[in-house]
Amino acid sequence: MKTKKGFTLIELIVVIAILGILALFLVPSFMGYARDAKIQIMKANVRTGQGAYSFALTKYEEEKNEAQQKKLIEKEVCDNMGDIACYFIIDGKIPSMTEYPRVVFSVGSEQGLDGSTVTYYLDEKNYCVYLYVYGNGKDMWFCTINGKELDPEEAN
Repeated sequence: MKTKKGFTLIELIVVIAILGILALFLVPSFMGYARDAKIQIMKANVRTGQGAYSFALTKYEEEKNEAQQKKLIEKEVCDNMGDIACYFIIDGKIPSMTEYPRVVFSVGSEQGLDGSTVTYYLDEKNYCVYLYVYGNGKDMWFCTINGKELDPEEAN
């Protein structure tokens, strides 16, 4: 009597169906991890910039020439951002920028706020904005992932 080796067609179909059902449950949960990872990368880079900005403010607070002080702070902050394209805007218009990843520091009344923003762009559809308003000490995160703006609660 001959013995058969291998699997029947029915057995293969059942295994493929089980794998397909498992994939339906696992893929969406992994997508959430990818989104959360992007948010954490962007926030970490913003925090790096915030730390560099605070350090530079303290380091150059004795500088009497305000224009020179701004240049020194900008250089200090952007040097700390490593390979990330860095823009530092104080009371000025935000220029057109195309490099990714990039970080943009915007401080002053020209931007229509009494505070500052730090925006980190991973690419054109993925970015986070940290907004700090002087006086009331409020801060807030806004993030956009894959072109979809997240609720502020999701971003925090």
